[in-house]
Amino acid sequence: MPQNYEIVDDRKRPNPMSGLIGFIVIVLIGGGSFAVSGPVTNYLQTATVVLGASGIKLLPLAFPSDWSPLANQLAVTAGLFLVLFVIVMAVMFIFMTPKSQDELSVNIDTMRQEAKARRKR
Repeated sequence: MPQNYEIVDDRKRPNPMSGLIGFIVIVLIGGGSFAVSGPVTNYLQTATVVLGASGIKLLPLAFPSDWSPLANQLAVTAGLFLVLFVIVMAVMFIFMTPKSQDELSVNIDTMRQEAKARRKR
C-alpha cells in the first residue's frame, strides 16, 4: 500500500525560543545602557580629555543647550546600546555557533572528487 506522506527531519527545525532569547538580550542591553547612562553622561560632561600632543579636546562633551537632561541621557543611552549590542552579539556568535557537521552534511571536496571521477569515466 503506497504512503502519501513525507517524513520530515526534525533536527533542522529552528528553535522557537531563539526569538524570545533575542528579545530578552535586547531588553537587558537597553535597560543596562539606561541604568549606567546617568553616570556616563556626567563623566562625559565633566571630564577633561585631550588627545596627546595634538591638543585636540575630546572631553568635556557639550550637548545642545535646548536639550533636557533626560534627552542628554537618552542620547548617551543610544550610543551605549549600540556599543554594548555589538560586543554582546560578537560574544554570542562565538559561543552559539551551530554544529558544522552532522550525518546529512555534504563535503564539497568529496563532491568535487566524485565529479572528477565521473568525468574520467
